[in-house]
Amino acid sequence: MRTIAPSVARVVVPYAILAGVWIHASDRLLEAATGDPHVLARWSIYKGWAFVAFTAFLLALLMSAELRARRLNEALLGAQRDLLERIARGTPAREILQRLVVLIESQVPGLTASVRLLDAQGSRAPHAVAGRLPTALVRYLDEQPIDEGAGPSGIAMFRGDTVLVADLASDPAWARHRQPFEQAGLRAAWATPLRSADGRVLGSVSCYHGTPGLPDSRHLKLIELATQVAAVALAREQQDNAVRASERRLSFALEVSRTGGWELGRGPPDGLELRVPHPPGRRRGALDLGRGRAPVRRRGAAAPDGRHRPGHH
Repeated sequence: MRTIAPSVARVVVPYAILAGVWIHASDRLLEAATGDPHVLARWSIYKGWAFVAFTAFLLALLMSAELRARRLNEALLGAQRDLLERIARGTPAREILQRLVVLIESQVPGLTASVRLLDAQGSRAPHAVAGRLPTALVRYLDEQPIDEGAGPSGIAMFRGDTVLVADLASDPAWARHRQPFEQAGLRAAWATPLRSADGRVLGSVSCYHGTPGLPDSRHLKLIELATQVAAVALAREQQDNAVRASERRLSFALEVSRTGGWELGRGPPDGLELRVPHPPGRRRGALDLGRGRAPVRRRGAAAPDGRHRPGHH
């Protein structure tokens, strides 16, 4: 035996209660108004038609809402499938993020979306995609440090939790940031952190609206899709970058093994660099060893320019 879905029960039960109250109350009113059976019968027919009309109107509203929700789900599933396929084909993460913002803004009129990504130090988060946000507001948010005094998206990244602001203009907690958002015509702000597979915060997805309020189920579905797909895109890009870096190191190691010698000198800012002497007709190679002092074993004499040129290694 099939059970009734909770969503169906939430509609059927109130309807049954309303219908029972209507029938009982209207019958009592008609009986109190007239004792003529012919008049009573005629008004009972009118009452029945009124109830049918009300029921049809209510059913139309429910079906319309259900159809809108179904179309949204189908659109989101299609968009998710398309974006994941693009990620699998190697589409750059920035393009995926751009498509996500366009998707959100196209599904909800008046909604503006953006994506911010934390820098390497985790102290700033410039916009990767700003959507329809005014340039002045984008510049203002990009300059904000990521701490408890930041705007909604900055605090979402700092705390690693969703931040929902119903009205930036009236909430005293956001008085510091009120003017830039008012000038942009934005009242509501909803920000969700972007996380990697291991739980690290990578950035945030934010939605803004000119009308005060909290997100409904449609907004929450869009935000959930955006955060999930964006996390996949960023993870794929990081993986691809790691593979390319590994390939470069392997290629350099093979080059070292063929040349039979190397040089150790200053590399990028405050770092060390391993260089391969270039044979005639070939370019010189280099491998960044990173910052700090590395425990490198080396033998040979120092060259006049201060670089170490071992004869054997």
